[in-house]
Amino acid sequence: MIKIEQIVYKITHSDNLSRTGVITLKNKKKIKTPINWMGLSIAESVEFQYNAFKMAGVTNFLSNVYDLKYQDKKGIRNQLIYKLVSEGLFHKVDSGGFQLMKQEITGKKNYELTPEIAYNVQKSLPCEIGVILDVPLGTNNNQRMNSKKIDKTIENFQKLLKLYDQENDTFSILPVVHGHNGKMLDYAINKVENILGEPPTALGIGSLVPMVKPIKGSGNTGGKSNFINILIHLRERLPKTFIHAFGIGGTMAYLAFLCGIDSIDSNGWILKASRGVIQLPGVSDRFLNKKSHGRPYLIENRKIRGTKKLIDEIHMFMNCKCPTCVKYCENGNWAEKDWTRKRDDFDQYTEDSRMKRVVHNLWLYQNELNLIKQAIKDRRIIDFIGKRLQNSIYKSLYLKIIKKIDSNQTDISVFL
Repeated sequence: MIKIEQIVYKITHSDNLSRTGVITLKNKKKIKTPINWMGLSIAESVEFQYNAFKMAGVTNFLSNVYDLKYQDKKGIRNQLIYKLVSEGLFHKVDSGGFQLMKQEITGKKNYELTPEIAYNVQKSLPCEIGVILDVPLGTNNNQRMNSKKIDKTIENFQKLLKLYDQENDTFSILPVVHGHNGKMLDYAINKVENILGEPPTALGIGSLVPMVKPIKGSGNTGGKSNFINILIHLRERLPKTFIHAFGIGGTMAYLAFLCGIDSIDSNGWILKASRGVIQLPGVSDRFLNKKSHGRPYLIENRKIRGTKKLIDEIHMFMNCKCPTCVKYCENGNWAEKDWTRKRDDFDQYTEDSRMKRVVHNLWLYQNELNLIKQAIKDRRIIDFIGKRLQNSIYKSLYLKIIKKIDSNQTDISVFL
């Protein structure tokens, strides 16, 4: 048993499995939950990302050891980290374990990562949370191989605890577990509890991305339905623990928060914007104009799935209150010429146009997170997310969660 000063988590409001709260870190800083950590881009400049985060009101960001150690040759992200932290943003440093998993899947060049390397990078930076070097489960691994990877993650946690300077290190440690089912998760959680001598106050859950995104071998992970089962199992297994779900952003984030997850991260803000995509609440990805690839673009009358109701996506976009959108719709009034001008301004392959899409998407993520917090406080999170997903391909998953909540009668407020 090793005693460390863990992240302290206090639940402030709850609604079924969902909750708001506050985490207190080793450096005494406090962050309100739920949280969305925005990943740094490896493609954009320091000034571009700094200005985008500042304009959109981003408060939390994420870097990773793999990128900082092996990809950031010119120190661009390193410069950006110091600049963002100086503005008061909270910083979490991932270990880069997911990048190692992608190397295994693709067979590309293998870079060395060890608990020592991860720790030395994390302690060299101003950060609030350092994630242990975890070993994600392979999509084509058998049970024995995945068990070894779970054990390796636990072993890395123990190594980090020995390296960690309890007196002088100022960042908090986030242990991580992996599992494709409840039994695997319980095995990993029991190991963490044995090391700490008590349930972890904060925990990361990995190996989720293959369940929600089509990558090689992802069909072996149980898919999105299993993703829901795992999150609910984890929430009920550790009702008082702050839980971060790695790699879950976009529309899936609504489902994660409904399942009781307290923290997510997202790189989609830049990937989508660079492809010419903007996002709308409950609508997900939309292009500004009709494209040759045939993917959805903004239209006036899109039918809501399973109903005769219509959504005016152009009206939604024109009424956005983000810093880059407000000038196109003053006092809630706009004309066809305003829509044409806005569409053309947003749909160019220039840095200025890309910045507009980036700030819009970042602001939307932040605003949706604030609305989710308020919905939890008002005990109407089920209705709020139901409305957001009424026209989504994930509506059936939403209904599955509601069914599970009703059958289990689980309400986290009993732990307040």
